[in-house]
Amino acid sequence: MAKDVEQQLKIENIHQLLTEAMDVVFDSIFLISADTANFIYVNQAASTKLEYATEEMIGGMSVFDIDPDFPSLDIWQKHVCDLKVLKSLQFETRHKSKSGYCYPVELTVTLFQQLGQDVILAIARDISERKACEENIIFREQELRALAESSPGVMGSLVMQDGNLAATYVSQNALDLFGIFPNKMINNFQSFQQLIYPRDVRKVYKSLENAAKNLNEWCDEFRIVHPNKGLRWLEVKSKPQPYPQGGVIFYGHVYDITDRKDTEDSLRLSLDFNEGIISTIPDLLLEIDHDGTYLEVWTKNEALLIAQRDELIGKKFQDILPPPAAEVARQTMKEANEQGFSVGNIYSLDLPDGTHWFELYMTKKKAANTYITLARDITEKKESESILSTLAKALDISSESIFLIKLDTGKFVYVNDRACQKLGYSKNELLDGMAVVDIDPNMADGLWSEHVRKTREFGNGGASIESHHKTKTGNVYPVEVLSHYFEFKGEEFSFAITHEIKSSDS
Repeated sequence: MAKDVEQQLKIENIHQLLTEAMDVVFDSIFLISADTANFIYVNQAASTKLEYATEEMIGGMSVFDIDPDFPSLDIWQKHVCDLKVLKSLQFETRHKSKSGYCYPVELTVTLFQQLGQDVILAIARDISERKACEENIIFREQELRALAESSPGVMGSLVMQDGNLAATYVSQNALDLFGIFPNKMINNFQSFQQLIYPRDVRKVYKSLENAAKNLNEWCDEFRIVHPNKGLRWLEVKSKPQPYPQGGVIFYGHVYDITDRKDTEDSLRLSLDFNEGIISTIPDLLLEIDHDGTYLEVWTKNEALLIAQRDELIGKKFQDILPPPAAEVARQTMKEANEQGFSVGNIYSLDLPDGTHWFELYMTKKKAANTYITLARDITEKKESESILSTLAKALDISSESIFLIKLDTGKFVYVNDRACQKLGYSKNELLDGMAVVDIDPNMADGLWSEHVRKTREFGNGGASIESHHKTKTGNVYPVEVLSHYFEFKGEEFSFAITHEIKSSDS
C-alpha cells in the first residue's frame, strides 16, 4: 500500500514538472478534443499570446474562437480525418487574440488517444518575424528585378565550376543587348558564348579565369556578333564570390559600349591628326590658364624652351620668364582677355645658343578660360631686319643718289637720302607713286621701255647710260646712271646708282 502511494506521488510530481516545463516554453501548446475542438489544456504562452485567461480557454472555448481558418465544425472534422490517417501534420494558419489581433503561426499537430478519447496535441509557433522577412525578401527581389529591367545594361549571375559556365539569372534586357532570350541563356549559356567575336574569345576566358582564381573584380571589354545588330562592343564588371555548391559565382552587369568605342576611335583619330599637325609646327605652342600657369607645351625643338618641358608644366610664366619677357606675356594676355586674341607682341630670351626673338599670337578659349599661345621664333627675321637697317643706313649716307625701281611701272620703291637732297623731294613724295619719267626728261616718249630692255640684257652686270635729272624746282642737271637688273618673287627690279656729271668730270 505504501509503495502504491509513493508511486502515485511520483507520477503526480512528474505531471507537475511537465506542467511547469510547458509553461516556460516559448511556443503555445494546446491539448484539444478531436470530437468537439474544445481546449482541454493550454500553457501559459498560449494564454498570454491570445490574451485569454487559462480558465477562459479550458472553460468552453474551442479552436473556432481563435483560428479564423477553422470557422466551422465541418472543416474541423475533415481536418481530424486527415490527421487520423497521417497521425501528424505541420501547416501554417492564423491565430486571433482576444483584442482582435491576427498573427501567423506554424502548427505541428499530433493525434493520440487518452482514456478512449481522441486528443490532439498542437504546438503553435508565432512566425510573424519569419513572414515579415519572407515578405521583405520577396519585395527586395521584386525591387532588384525592377531595377535590373530598368537598367540600360544586363544584370545577371554566372557560375563557374570546373571550367564550365552556367548563368543562374539574366535580366530581360538580354534580348536587346545580346539578341538572346534570358531563359535560353540560363538553360544553355553556350548560346551566348557562341556570340563572342573569335579574336576576343581567348582574352575573355583568360580574364574570367584570373578573376575567379584570385576572387578579383572581373572587368573586361570585348566584342560580340549580335544576330541583328552585327559587331557590338560590351563592357562587363562583376565581383566573384565562392559558390556554396563549389566553384565561383559572379554577380555583375554588362553594358553596350559600342557608341563610346566609336567616339573613342573618332577622338583618337582626331588627336592623332592634331598631334600630327602640332608636330609639324616649328614654333612653340603653349596652353596657359587664367593666372599664367603652363598647362601644356608642344614643340619640335625643345632648345627653344627656357626650361625643360616638365619643369614648365604647373609653373607660372611670371616665375619662369625674365621680367621684360614676362611683362610682354602679361600684356599679351590682357589684350587676349579683352579682345579674344592678341597678335604681334615681341620679346627676346637669352638661350644657350644665343639670343632668340619671339613673336606672340594668343587666343582665349572662353569655355575653358585658358589661353592658346603660339610663340614664333623670328630670330632670323630680326637679324635680317638688323642687317637691312644697317644697309639702309649705309645707303643713306652714300654720296651718290640711289634708287630701287620697279621695271614694269618705272615707279620708285626705295630712294636714299642723297637722292631726296639732290631732287628736292621728300621720301614720301618720291615713294608715293612717282616714277622715273617724273625726274628724267630723257625717259619720255617710250624711251623707258628701251632702257628696260637694255637693263634686262646687261643683267646684274649693270647697264650704264648718261641722262638728265630734273629737280622739284625745275633745275636740270646731267647724270650717269648705272642700272643693275634683278628679280624678286617673280617681279623685275632695277637697282640704279646715279652720279652727277660735273664739268670737271668731262
